[in-house]
Amino acid sequence: MKRAVDRLSAMAPGVNLVFEILDARAPLASSSPDLTRILENAAVLRVLTRADLVPSADLRGWLERFSADGKPALGFSSKRALERKRFLDRLERHALSPLRREKRVVRALVVGVPNVGKSTFINFLVKRRSAPVGAAPGVTRGFQLIAVSKGFYVYDTPGVLQPGSDSPDRRRILGLIGSLREPEFDVEDAAGFLFRFLKENAPGALKKYVSDDAAAPESFHEFCNALAARRGFLARGGIRDLHRACRVFVEDFSRGRTAGVSLQAPPEKARRRNERRDSQPANGEKSR
Repeated sequence: MKRAVDRLSAMAPGVNLVFEILDARAPLASSSPDLTRILENAAVLRVLTRADLVPSADLRGWLERFSADGKPALGFSSKRALERKRFLDRLERHALSPLRREKRVVRALVVGVPNVGKSTFINFLVKRRSAPVGAAPGVTRGFQLIAVSKGFYVYDTPGVLQPGSDSPDRRRILGLIGSLREPEFDVEDAAGFLFRFLKENAPGALKKYVSDDAAAPESFHEFCNALAARRGFLARGGIRDLHRACRVFVEDFSRGRTAGVSLQAPPEKARRRNERRDSQPANGEKSR
């Protein structure tokens, strides 16, 4: 990581555009203060990947929030092939045209935390597989210069995380979106975090893990038992393998099998959610 940061610092003066790749499910957790500090003198376009996995209202909220900061943002999903022209038109308008008017060659860095979709974004731009893609963090090992079109070049870069300063919730979220591997995060702790989040905000997403006619379990332990029983996960001695159940639950989310969920709501929605939570009576109290 340190070598990657040092290399980015050395390259920064020679680039005039930065694509900061963020996961639309957690735009703040997937941002990196190190990267934004190093590249503060270049034009920045934020690209929110996996945009098809979050509610459209949440995506709009984040795009508006980032644009209000003076750094435009675009939603991106490689699975929406019909939106390719629309996306590229927006990319041209927001990022490429200003540089081309100055008759400058566009040299762009594609940066972000591990496994956030950098290589997928590059392959989408060039319409061929130029950058390695994988489901686990750490697939891109070095810096790779790729020609997109005449006068437009991008550098694929390894994922960079700010070491040693993550809050517990950020580490859980980074584990859930696939930016950390075990044992860099506690998979059972992350699974518990995800269960509580879905139970409060998207309880329907839990139904597929338990029997079809059963209500979603009230506790995380009950949920893990139900998931292990349904999938036939057994450990030595015939007991249910709850750790494997947690891992599958987390992997399903990180690989995009749990759609329609934002782990981090845009500011206005988060404010309303907190107001509703604060207005609810405490346990044991009756509303009047």
